Amino acid sequence: MQKPAFKILSIDGGGIRGIIPCTILEFIEKHTQRPIYQLFDLMAGTSTGGIITAGLCTPKQNANVPHTAAEMAQIYLTYGKTIFGKRQRNWLANVLSKINKTIGEMFNKNYDEAAIEQLLTEYFADKKLCDSLIDIIITTYDLQERKPFYFSSRLAKEADISNWLIREMVRSTSAAPTYFEPNIMTYKGKRLVTVDGGVFANNPAILAYGEAKELWKMRQSQLVVDESAEKGRDYSAIVQASDSDVPFYMLSIGTGYHDKNETDLSHIEQWSTREWIKLLLTDVFMQSVAESTDYTMQHLLPLYTDGTARYQRFNVPLTNQQTAMDNAQNIPSLKKSTENYIEANREALLQVCEMLMANNLN
Repeated sequence: MQKPAFKILSIDGGGIRGIIPCTILEFIEKHTQRPIYQLFDLMAGTSTGGIITAGLCTPKQNANVPHTAAEMAQIYLTYGKTIFGKRQRNWLANVLSKINKTIGEMFNKNYDEAAIEQLLTEYFADKKLCDSLIDIIITTYDLQERKPFYFSSRLAKEADISNWLIREMVRSTSAAPTYFEPNIMTYKGKRLVTVDGGVFANNPAILAYGEAKELWKMRQSQLVVDESAEKGRDYSAIVQASDSDVPFYMLSIGTGYHDKNETDLSHIEQWSTREWIKLLLTDVFMQSVAESTDYTMQHLLPLYTDGTARYQRFNVPLTNQQTAMDNAQNIPSLKKSTENYIEANREALLQVCEMLMANNLN
């Protein structure tokens, strides 16, 4: 077995379905007897995956260790129903719901962001990105500039302007359109109107790969930081030239998938814009982007010639009833489905544990 030189964890977005990666990571912590942050060199997360990433890497208040995977799972079990409480309904939503429930739901207001903001303040207080115990990268999208924006601990260590509050950063990555209001921040004197990074990278594995290459180059050559970094990042990639490649290992964890579209498509040619929006937001954008990323990563990190994995992805199959990102009633069944999936894939996951412990037995 090849021993990986640099280990990466990538966690998808998916609302309350974040209980799935938490449960898988809980298994890994149990069998390695190590906290997750000690098993990886870099972690990447989008939306709910960004919350998990920050929680697993940021020290708790009055402690020098972050939350465990089991503790992060407890957030979903304890606070899921609070965060995704009832949406406020307006008169139009009430009227349309009597005609068609699905259309009526589209006119509902967002969930109240006060609940999630209170939770993030409780868990992260005034911790900053540079406080992360390992390197992390978390995604968001700036509606003002119409460009992705990345929260990178590497850049936070290089320039204070990029050293964001964890709670603000996580609020941005989880501001899913139609679920929560955008998060407004200020950067270089300009307003950032940030929403869920899942609008462009619900599976952040490729972004994690790119960040890992940059971190590896810095680690190997001990390069001096470019002076331009002190001015803070913009929306362009900050990448150093290199002629070398590296032996990475990446573990990618999804938040579940449903491989059959059960929407009635018999009259799709007559659909309105609103009906298209619902299908695109839930089925097409999230799952197709995640799957195309998985396809690309298999080519970027193929098996070694001896069969050792460089890239592995675990994703739990769901029923149609389990796919909603905001139905907290599903959390117990999601956890049970994940436990069944772990049992069915036990040997493969134990091999993952062995891989992660390679070069980590001190």
